[in-house]
Amino acid sequence: MKALSEMRDRLPEILEQKPWISEDEGKDLADKISDMRSWLGEKIKEQSEVSLHDDPVISTEAIANKLKPVTKLYKKLTEKKKPKEKKAKEQEEKKESEHESGDENIEL
Repeated sequence: MKALSEMRDRLPEILEQKPWISEDEGKDLADKISDMRSWLGEKIKEQSEVSLHDDPVISTEAIANKLKPVTKLYKKLTEKKKPKEKKAKEQEEKKESEHESGDENIEL
């Protein structure tokens, strides 16, 4: 639960620092974190109702497997790099091609 809390708490900061991450991506991660927290809370409640000598309701392996996609999405968003600006690159190429075309006319 601590990892989920940290992810949830850092999400607004990440979205503010990286405006190229869409609201949908942020909302998707927030929803997955919320779902995971709800699921884990239910399992913890179920486990508290089971006596100590009974088999556990949930295993650490099941928790890790359920947490894996959330962690993967969180990592993907935190490591998402700013996209390169296409317009600036296209304008430079256009200027270069115009410049090269102008040089050819002068030589004739």
